[in-house]
Amino acid sequence: MNTRIIIAALVLIILAAGGITVYFLAGGGNTHRGTPTVDERAESDDRCTNPALAENEKDLAAANKLCLLDAPDLDKPAKLVYKFVANKDAPYSHAGVEIPDGIGLTAGTPERVGSIGANTVKTVALTITAKKAGYYRINASFVAKIGSENTETNDFVDFEVTPNGAIIGKTAENTWGEMDEAIPVNRDNQNIISSLSVSDTLELNKEFTVVYVITSPANLSNATISMRVPSGVEVVGMEAPAGGKTDKTRLTWSGDIKKNQKIEIKLTLVASGEGEGDIFGHLSTVKVGSPLGGISDVKVTHIRIDKYGGSSNEVNIN
Repeated sequence: MNTRIIIAALVLIILAAGGITVYFLAGGGNTHRGTPTVDERAESDDRCTNPALAENEKDLAAANKLCLLDAPDLDKPAKLVYKFVANKDAPYSHAGVEIPDGIGLTAGTPERVGSIGANTVKTVALTITAKKAGYYRINASFVAKIGSENTETNDFVDFEVTPNGAIIGKTAENTWGEMDEAIPVNRDNQNIISSLSVSDTLELNKEFTVVYVITSPANLSNATISMRVPSGVEVVGMEAPAGGKTDKTRLTWSGDIKKNQKIEIKLTLVASGEGEGDIFGHLSTVKVGSPLGGISDVKVTHIRIDKYGGSSNEVNIN
């Protein structure tokens, strides 16, 4: 027996002088699905094509696609669609879209958690609004998991918001160039207390400071502290404690560090061009007879400065 719910015709009869007026509002079966959901509208929008899986893939695999469907002009809503798919039934999956500071989320949920069917494209559909001018990157990721087997895929979209409009795909020009040496690794630094801090305000052509602070629970002999900045950032000044040898050209300080003594190295910097890169502070000691050397402690911060301002983020080093 068909259990379809049948919506009976609603008959409204209004008696009026001179006759009877009858109105019929009717519906039934699957003749009308109603207003499509946000996800349904996004899936039917051919401006964002479905992500394509690799053919004949036997292992668990995934594909994704992040689409900014409208130019996110200042204070105007724009549609953002994230589509993702796996090639196998996965009892667990997680999809998420990261909305950066300066961009507001005005509609939709930027996360989906749950199972996903094989070759079934799912969608996270959002409406965003740019609150201020700047360069932005929106990141998205999708993870599918079957037992101990899992796969992950990522996508992103860059854009610039100006006072007069927005440009999808536009990024700030990096005029700084690469750092002139590789970042060292941490070694035997479990007891070292250290930090690397950057000024709150980062702007073009304005001085900012970077401070590397070291405290050791034991005496350290023949220690060297070195600082490194991207080649496009000018060093205006360097401050280091007395009692050691300071080389302001090489940005190093060498000397003995006493137990619980706080050593602070401060750089004053300025950037005249847009760019991004890493700044690091490094403590190293010499260990006689060890091919690896002694203690090595590294703190790294990634900074970005452009015509709209700047930001800094600590980088984790293993």
